[in-house]
Amino acid sequence: MMVRDEHVADELAQDAIIRMLKGDFSGADPNRGRFRDLLKASLRNMVRNYWKRSNRRSASSLDYEVAEGLEESETDSDDHWMKQWRSHLLELAWAEIEHVELGESNRFPYSTLRIKVDNPDTNSTELANLLSKKIGQEVTADSFRQKLKRARKLFFEKLIDEVRDGLDEPSSERVHDELIVLGLYSWLKNYLGDMANG
Repeated sequence: MMVRDEHVADELAQDAIIRMLKGDFSGADPNRGRFRDLLKASLRNMVRNYWKRSNRRSASSLDYEVAEGLEESETDSDDHWMKQWRSHLLELAWAEIEHVELGESNRFPYSTLRIKVDNPDTNSTELANLLSKKIGQEVTADSFRQKLKRARKLFFEKLIDEVRDGLDEPSSERVHDELIVLGLYSWLKNYLGDMANG
């Protein structure tokens, strides 16, 4: 945490959200990089302004060792930011497939995938039984495997949609690069290959 004070961090986060809602970032130029990077730079500037206002730090008081430490903490911060962003995208994809399930009585992508994720070492027959109990319908092992295949496909589609929505220039190449940066490409590459061949 750059400010080392939870209350101040909350205030700065709220200020950033208010700025976004007011449209302060609407003039962002896609040719100058990702929106996420603009937001990170803006947050860093807000913290620096806070330091100046509170006389805790000033540019002149930063010696070489402190500046070196800031660079290291920014790298750690970038890693933390990336993990948080990836986690957020996954949560959005889960929410999307849950929304699909709530809207359609004959598909159960969220329940199917959730049961598999929560019971990774369980065989298809047992997973089918768990899903049968959850949805109140008989599900065979073969049927569960088909539902799981469709649920994964839907989840991957929703995840890629969320990644695409976070880009200022959502070309296939940019989505591909973003998936690599997020550490999701190796997980999705077989699915993406199927998409390209299908």
